Amino acid sequence: MKFDSIKSRLVLMTLICVIGMGILVASQHYFTQRLISLNQQRDALLRMGQDLLQMRRHEKDLLLRLDEAYFIKFSEQAVSFNTRLDSLVPMFSQYQLPITDVESLSDSIETYREKFQAVVALQREVGLTLNSGIRSEITSLENQLTETEVNSSATRELFGDLQLATRNFQITQERFMPEKLKSSAPA
Repeated sequence: MKFDSIKSRLVLMTLICVIGMGILVASQHYFTQRLISLNQQRDALLRMGQDLLQMRRHEKDLLLRLDEAYFIKFSEQAVSFNTRLDSLVPMFSQYQLPITDVESLSDSIETYREKFQAVVALQREVGLTLNSGIRSEITSLENQLTETEVNSSATRELFGDLQLATRNFQITQERFMPEKLKSSAPA
């Protein structure tokens, strides 16, 4: 077969087109797979942001409503966050990014979880309801004081201030007029 003939040129052009189409299909497949992988990693990052936001919401809900169910939800979100973070480690290795960033974030989340766990433990000690922890002790002491007779008016006024401070603590868990209580206490 002559290379100068039209037939040989047509076969050559067809071969070049087929090879080009094959290369095009192969590169399209390769880059589509890369794009899918990057999209999955982007979705994982978005979900991690949502997990972090949910953790903050559960933290605020626990502090506001004093319900331990929010601590359980917080812990579940923290586990979910760490699982997603661990799934991103291969990407960091693949693109030769520093793994220290992932480790630092993981350590920060673990510290955050531990600190919040300590806050919950302190809150349990104070009391999540009026009938638990130190709050129940305060209530029982107040009831004992209420049952005793108050003779002098100065003592009655101090007792009233003490009841007001106790009620305020029970409602808001804040200190109430400590200076007034100290100044009106008999020396």
